[in-house]
Amino acid sequence: MREILEEALRSTFGYKAKLLEYKLITDGRTNKTVRVVTDVWDKALFVKIEKQIEIPRLHKYQIRKEIAALNLCKEKQIPVPKVMSYRLQEDQNSWLMEEFIEGDIISKFDLEADNKRVIDKEFEEIYNKISSITSESYGDTFEGGFIGKHKNWRSALIHITDLLLQDCQSLDVFGVGHRIVADACNKAISQIRDITQPVLFHCDLFSGNVMGRMGEDKKIHINAIIDFGMSMFVPKTYSKYITSKYSDFNLRLIPNATDDNVPLSEMIAYDILRLEPLILMKYFQYNDTDKAVAAYLTKCSEFIN
Repeated sequence: MREILEEALRSTFGYKAKLLEYKLITDGRTNKTVRVVTDVWDKALFVKIEKQIEIPRLHKYQIRKEIAALNLCKEKQIPVPKVMSYRLQEDQNSWLMEEFIEGDIISKFDLEADNKRVIDKEFEEIYNKISSITSESYGDTFEGGFIGKHKNWRSALIHITDLLLQDCQSLDVFGVGHRIVADACNKAISQIRDITQPVLFHCDLFSGNVMGRMGEDKKIHINAIIDFGMSMFVPKTYSKYITSKYSDFNLRLIPNATDDNVPLSEMIAYDILRLEPLILMKYFQYNDTDKAVAAYLTKCSEFIN
């Protein structure tokens, strides 16, 4: 790892840059993250080193996704880390160097009710800014990804679901029930007719990916959104629906009786298409995997009958 960090410093600051110290922050399944200090920069730096993974394939190319999203967000003056430099490799570990964001993730703070309301408001404003970043295509934010770029959302969904079903088969997630799942997914896709504009979607926007810091008013405030490694372009209504349903912030993104709501039939269909959590449960061999798979198979059977 030290060699990669030294390479990142040389690439960013030249060959005279020295690595003074580094500290491993996380060592996850898809990447390592490291806090780095050098003699040629007066602030700490953040380096993400991507690991080589095979399944799920939607988790590959995270650094490419992050670079694209961070640059798009910077153009809109959204609080995200600044990209300093990077190396993209197919057969080796890609790396990305960013400015280090001081503070801590919001989930680490014990917030009073009034401070929580402040954070919720700030988060919603930032979310709306991210959703103002649009594209002419659905899917990947960069060229050459597994998802690709698609002119319509259904085409992107078909491709994403095919990738997930293939990964499920590779891990034998559903056993003899795989055909039932495939049929349910095909029916679900046929019920989705979303044609709203493609917008940037973080895909994992919860308090663990939002940085906070104490302000002059003695309250915690958001100072950055981090970890865009799963980001993509999706319909605006889908982004609002998924963020409202799965984020742990108190959002008001989907008011009742509006034209840009996701219809109930599509909500059910999107729920059927959530294969990725089951793939990860199977991959990590969680204790409740069999129970979750059985419940999902029952849901699929009911959906297609």
